[in-house]
Amino acid sequence: MPVRPNPMRAFLTVGAAAVLLAAAAAGTSHADGTRPDTTHRAVRPMVEVMTEADSAVRARGGARADAARLLLSWRAPWGAKRATQELRPSLADTTAEDTLYLCFRPGRTSPTFNGFTATLEFHCAPGDTLGPFWHFEKTGANAGGLAVQFGPEPRFPGPQPWTGPGMGRPAWEHTSEGGKLRLVFAVPYTQPGAVDSSGVYALGRVLIRHKRAALAGARQPICIEWKEASLAFALKDEPIVRQGERFVTWNAAPGEGCGRWNAVRKPESWKPPQARRKAR
Repeated sequence: MPVRPNPMRAFLTVGAAAVLLAAAAAGTSHADGTRPDTTHRAVRPMVEVMTEADSAVRARGGARADAARLLLSWRAPWGAKRATQELRPSLADTTAEDTLYLCFRPGRTSPTFNGFTATLEFHCAPGDTLGPFWHFEKTGANAGGLAVQFGPEPRFPGPQPWTGPGMGRPAWEHTSEGGKLRLVFAVPYTQPGAVDSSGVYALGRVLIRHKRAALAGARQPICIEWKEASLAFALKDEPIVRQGERFVTWNAAPGEGCGRWNAVRKPESWKPPQARRKAR
């Protein structure tokens, strides 16, 4: 799925997207005029469904995911033998690509899981800017150099929480510190998956292609931070998660990790202003 330059505006929340997808699916038909078995039932109006979902979340005490963890890794899903958080890419083969897996541990068992949103930030070294290799927007020097796959994808090496197709959208933009990738994916609320508290599931993966590896910036060190994600365990139950193994590097020095980037972005501790000395 190619990256588009405009921010994602089609879906306000994963839950709203799930309701819209269910409504769209209920309206589809086969060539002979019959409807698919999985979407035969009529879908209730969005306002009615979301109001009911809001009441259910309040009854559960709110949307929380204190034990959930975001897990980011190169080459393979988190926990797999080939998975790594530090990648020094070999850019000689322009037909190759590197794969970044977005996984999560739910921290709670849920019979329903409808989708997610995610924000990834690409940080270049302090004082540096992203080279043309990282200009993935439609009019950029490396348009098409970044792609996103959601699911369900049978080629994924590991479990996914999806039982059927959904709709996803990526959006890439430049920032003063590098770049930002926003993702959203949802399945119809009538066709949710299920997750186990201790399982690790792949939400999707980001592909960085080497086709234009000759562009400046392909070999510059990058820290990629999974800033946050919302996990839609059910309609209106979409807690924001900001903890886990959220950092990986591209072409950083061995063992360096994202240390120097973290040090620069860490805010200074607040200190009270010094009291003025009273004039004698």
